Amino acid sequence: MRPRMISSALALAVGCALGFAPSGPVRAATVQVPNWQLTCADGAAVDFHETLAKGPVLVAFWALWCKPCLKELPHLDRLARAHEGRLTVLAVNIDSQRSVAKVAPYLHGQGYALQVPLDTAGDLARQMQVGGSVPFLVLYDRDGNEVYRHLGYKEGDELHLEKEVAQLFAEGPAAQPATRDDEGGTSVLGEGVVSLTDQFEYSYSTESQREIVENWLDVSYYLDGLRTGILLNSQQPSEEGGRRNEIRHRFFEFTSGDFAVRAGHFYGMFGRGLLFAAYENRGIRVDTALDGVLVGARRGRWAASCFTGTPSAREIDIRGLDLNVDLGRGWRLGGSGLTHLAPASPGGTNRELAGAARLEGRYPFGASYLECGWKTGYDFESAADDAKQPGRAWYASTSVCLGPLALSLEAKDYDRFAIVRGADGKVTLNNPPSLTREHLYTLLSRNAHNLNPDDETGGQAELTWSGPRGWSLLACANRTDRQDGTYVFEEAYGHVEKAVLGRYRARGAYGFQDVTYEGKGTNHFVIGELTLDLDETRSLLLQAEHQHTILEPVYLSQLGGVLDPGAFDTEFFTLELALAPHWTFAGVLEVNNKVLPEQQTEAGEKEGPFPAVTASYATKGGGNFTVWLGQRQAGQICTGGICKLEPAFEGLEIFGTFRY
Repeated sequence: MRPRMISSALALAVGCALGFAPSGPVRAATVQVPNWQLTCADGAAVDFHETLAKGPVLVAFWALWCKPCLKELPHLDRLARAHEGRLTVLAVNIDSQRSVAKVAPYLHGQGYALQVPLDTAGDLARQMQVGGSVPFLVLYDRDGNEVYRHLGYKEGDELHLEKEVAQLFAEGPAAQPATRDDEGGTSVLGEGVVSLTDQFEYSYSTESQREIVENWLDVSYYLDGLRTGILLNSQQPSEEGGRRNEIRHRFFEFTSGDFAVRAGHFYGMFGRGLLFAAYENRGIRVDTALDGVLVGARRGRWAASCFTGTPSAREIDIRGLDLNVDLGRGWRLGGSGLTHLAPASPGGTNRELAGAARLEGRYPFGASYLECGWKTGYDFESAADDAKQPGRAWYASTSVCLGPLALSLEAKDYDRFAIVRGADGKVTLNNPPSLTREHLYTLLSRNAHNLNPDDETGGQAELTWSGPRGWSLLACANRTDRQDGTYVFEEAYGHVEKAVLGRYRARGAYGFQDVTYEGKGTNHFVIGELTLDLDETRSLLLQAEHQHTILEPVYLSQLGGVLDPGAFDTEFFTLELALAPHWTFAGVLEVNNKVLPEQQTEAGEKEGPFPAVTASYATKGGGNFTVWLGQRQAGQICTGGICKLEPAFEGLEIFGTFRY
């Protein structure tokens, strides 16, 4: 069959198999905001329009790797309890498959009563144009009108949110406007709603005297189940040096009842990403979107999705099918299939087949997940001899929650399981869990493990405890080995936190990493963080990170000797003044004592110190504007209430997000 015929057949097959009959939306036609359904961390399902029918809704995006998010969650929990029955708080978690297994144990250990939908594939975050910057929240009245947006979190932001909620109930639904003013939000075009987000970055390097200008303009239009949108990406030039002005994504999507079809660019994930995980991460320049047709449908306990598409960097036709059934009593069963074709020789083709089965269960004291996959042994992207051998993979997780204690255990075994290498020119189309922690601190995040789905085994354990009077503890350990038993990455991390200490809050942490690839060695980390509340809306943060690195000796085969690079130390300091709800000012300083060239592990690394200052302004419409001046090393920088992955740089940088 031709590709167009196959896509039509797939859509028809899913609709017929589930007995689909078009039906109207759950809410009345006056609710001009797209509907969405997600599964919560406790296994319950949430439907946005059904939730709106009960009253106003607050949708807040957060992640475990986002330190400002974790500071905001207790306030969201108190808000939900204070307005129970009048306001629904949906704390949408956007952790990837790498961390999603730890979400439920963390919530249980903290004692939160929040509804936490899991947006593991990032579908809702893209629909609401979050753009990868969290925390981000939107307050809706019961008719779906946006009445408040905010990006980032600083001490005191919760007071302004509480005022917006109080004003919403004081005015009543009838008093809420159907459009937003020029401070940001959505606007009405005819009977539909337009959402527009502009994310930009300008930088001038004093070292290379080079300018970089990048802009992402995301526009969508929604009307009675029909949604369409484009993403215009402008680069003059980009960080990689390219110059372009192109429509990066464009799509049409139609939803009616429990049926949806999308044509154009799309993302998605089957299970935990063992077979298929198309996603975008602008910070590390990953974008594995497919161009084709995606169809999804639900019928009772059954759900299915199928697609046909082509990645941006490969002349490959990919077909996928995913089925799920709710078995009841908290258990779900699912299965996935994937096949792709590519030219092999004139008149011939190569075909690779892959499949996976998964079982997920939830019970009063925890949850379990198991997924097993296989693929045929013909990998036309690799010339290696073992590429002709079949591939296999499995991933498992389980969690146990007992009062304030929560334990999460995970294990993996991936053998020759890379699927569609270089889907965007860089990464594979599948992205199984790597079982390494995503950290809250800059130095710890620099040695992130790069997943190899062809040759990895390993496990991870994490224990959390939330005690009385604001005390909490976290301990985590993981190890990744090759199939031959030699280890690649080993890590241990723990922190103790006191949430209320008079006007102070404190955290102390220790970390250990042993990295055996790319010439790296052993790292020891000691971290301290102290926050002083000056008053209800002003706070001062002092953070200090210390890293002691012992590099591995390198054997020089040509000279017949051993080079020992020795050891060095790195310190990273942050002093931040936050003035809620708008301003944040911060100073950042990094120093090290790398005296040998062999100790400069990053390409082009310079001698320190690396000082910088930054100022951020959170706009009323849910955007932000940041000016950064100075020097930095590559890594995750958290200032202004948000976290951002940054490359090494010296000069002036201006970036921000505006919503209209």
